[in-house]
Amino acid sequence: MAALVNATIEQVGALGALTDSVVEIERTISRLQAARDGMLAVGARLALDIARQGDTDGRDDGRGVDGRGLDGTDLALRAVAAELGAALRVSDRTVQRRMAEASFLVEQFPLLWQAQGAGRITAAQVRVILDAGAYLDDPADREAFSAQLVGFAETESPNRVGRMARRVAERFQPRPLEDRHRDARDTRRILALLPRGPNMVGPGHPVPITPLVTPCRVWMPCYGVRRHERTLAKDAINRIAGMQD
Repeated sequence: MAALVNATIEQVGALGALTDSVVEIERTISRLQAARDGMLAVGARLALDIARQGDTDGRDDGRGVDGRGLDGTDLALRAVAAELGAALRVSDRTVQRRMAEASFLVEQFPLLWQAQGAGRITAAQVRVILDAGAYLDDPADREAFSAQLVGFAETESPNRVGRMARRVAERFQPRPLEDRHRDARDTRRILALLPRGPNMVGPGHPVPITPLVTPCRVWMPCYGVRRHERTLAKDAINRIAGMQD
């Protein structure tokens, strides 16, 4: 690089050593994150074992072990997540989400998990590969998909890995793109999220027709709505439905 023309030999050597150290630190972080995912997956497996033990003991009367319709698996997952969450100072819902994501990685894409554990790829690269391959149902397809992406990811950024992963995943899809979009059009719907706070009402559409709908101001954020949020949401849904008729 031109900026390093005036650098001394010692400075160039120091930069090389610094680069090597940062790379090794990143590899160590990847290994530790993979180890954490493995432990979270073990936690999920432990919760399932506890739930099965409860079923074996005959404590589920059909209404759920707590009488409210919650089955033993749900309660066991909550209990394990609450224990880990208290120790990690995060919410049990966050732990449950992490446990589910870790189990999905470890059980469905073991090659990716092993590559991350070896420091070959990063968590960011694993995430974009999982996003692309999450809908592959066949274990052999998932393994072949993972094998193709691991080597590519070793030398590329997460953005490029994500683009390549989407292309590779498309090759393993058993149904053509046209059929999948036809099914998506048949199941299109209106999504209405009504938490306390900013609200969003919008369409769930397949990609090709979404650009035709969004310019019509279908996405309608409703800020500061409290008592009137349900009325506003209902009116917005009616207007959106009228646009699509």
